Amino acid sequence: MEDEVVVTTQQPGPQRPFRPAAKAPALKPGHQRVRAVVWTGALLCGGLVLVLLFFATIGVIDFSQAPVLGLAALAMAIVFIVVMWRFNRSGDRRLADRERRGF
Repeated sequence: MEDEVVVTTQQPGPQRPFRPAAKAPALKPGHQRVRAVVWTGALLCGGLVLVLLFFATIGVIDFSQAPVLGLAALAMAIVFIVVMWRFNRSGDRRLADRERRGF
């Protein structure tokens, strides 16, 4: 018995030129996407505070029984107020410009 060696000559596929992966530029604190994410997070915090206050008003939630929930609501309210205050002072008047231009 002879061992047969099978040699295949397969042509390699076409070679593509090597390009290193492009890195996305780092986002700066004033970038639109960062501002939108911060704005959205603040609005979610404000909405959750309103929901918690509503349920506390009708008596479903008692903050004396759940002080951690009360502290969380207070922290979210502070985040909401600080972010809205900062956005108001930043001078970004896009909404007023839209109304003035008739959009």
